[in-house]
Amino acid sequence: MALEEIPDVVSASTPAGDQGGGLDALIAGLAGIIVAFSCGCLAPFMLVGNLLGFYVAFRSRGTLRWLAMATNLVAILLELLMAWLFWG
Repeated sequence: MALEEIPDVVSASTPAGDQGGGLDALIAGLAGIIVAFSCGCLAPFMLVGNLLGFYVAFRSRGTLRWLAMATNLVAILLELLMAWLFWG
């Protein structure tokens, strides 16, 4: 079988609009939740990452879009609470 005959499975099974962003945003949200519970002093710094993660999830068209948005929103709220408790 020649190299030209191998089908491109990724592009054939997944439309271009469904790729990217969702998994990255989900990982950012989970990291934010872990940081908020493990070290409250770092919560304000992770807040920027989760705001960016929420934006990426919002712009994503992937299957993990809503889960990533919810995870980042929970992380943002936890980080605001931890920042208020730790720094306030």
